[in-house]
Amino acid sequence: MKLLFCMENLYPLIGGAERSVDALIRSIATQKDISSSYLCSANAEEQDANEVFASHDIIITQLNWAKKVIEGARLHGKKTVQFVRSLEGFCGVAADCFAVSHCGQRCEGCFYRLRGEELAVPDVLVANSSYTQAMLREQYGLESEIIFPFIEAEQVRAKEREPKYIVMNQFAYHKGADIFLSIAEAMPDLPFRIVGSKGWMPGHSVPKNVEVLGPVESDEIYREALIFLGPSRISESFGRCIVEAQMNGIPVIASDRGGPRADNLVSADYRIGEIDEIELWVEKIRDVLSRYDDVAEEVDNKDFSFCSVERGVKSFVEILRRLNGEPQLASNYEKKNPGVTLGV
Repeated sequence: MKLLFCMENLYPLIGGAERSVDALIRSIATQKDISSSYLCSANAEEQDANEVFASHDIIITQLNWAKKVIEGARLHGKKTVQFVRSLEGFCGVAADCFAVSHCGQRCEGCFYRLRGEELAVPDVLVANSSYTQAMLREQYGLESEIIFPFIEAEQVRAKEREPKYIVMNQFAYHKGADIFLSIAEAMPDLPFRIVGSKGWMPGHSVPKNVEVLGPVESDEIYREALIFLGPSRISESFGRCIVEAQMNGIPVIASDRGGPRADNLVSADYRIGEIDEIELWVEKIRDVLSRYDDVAEEVDNKDFSFCSVERGVKSFVEILRRLNGEPQLASNYEKKNPGVTLGV
């Protein structure tokens, strides 16, 4: 079986979606009867897409290129698998951080929702969480499998922990950076840090106790993190950094929406419903600090094995074999699992 991973961004690795696919490609290489190659913006000019498509059995895609990859694969009679990590490809504004910050992500009846012939639906949709699976079913009537993002614990754990900062990822409005800055203003006695890329953000002064860094490696994110905040304004489809922080034994406080809620990535005691009520965040942070060792130990004992590469690859290979015409595995795909209950 020959696989082609075809997506705009893959190498160099720039984010969680790409890291998950990279882990999958490396693990697939251990399967004796499966080979794979990739086509992305970094090497697209070096290859003839038609020849590459024609020489593979199953085409795997995600995010920006999904629609045209699926349509191109059909021209060559190839099966397709699409990883769904956001509503890009299903929504006309999903890639616009300003718009998606205000839309509420209730797609039914929305003018910008893609419909019918506008959609390119693959043979198999793979959702990255039960939240995403429910969105696909309820908003678009589409069924999907669930394979959680692959997170290799040994790669995200900091070598030496020196807790100091209250941290969040991405200086962007849709991620709740304005909320984070307001929390910092209300807690001038504590140091805060924002890491990662910058997105659309309305004017907001940065308090003196906030350090803003650009993209950094995992070790630098988590080594000095005392508490990790996820004050997201949008409903995150998963919440990779939220899981990675807890794998480091870092307490997490997050918005009570999206994947962190639906997939119980963050315990209910550490989720905030009214995210614009800054005093609720301050109160919860003070509470965690008052019993920090106990909370950190509780977090460190959480079971995130559902994000393991081994578990995810096993599920993915079963899907591939079914698509490739191995009927003994068909039931694993055809059950159309309506949801997942996580033991965390």
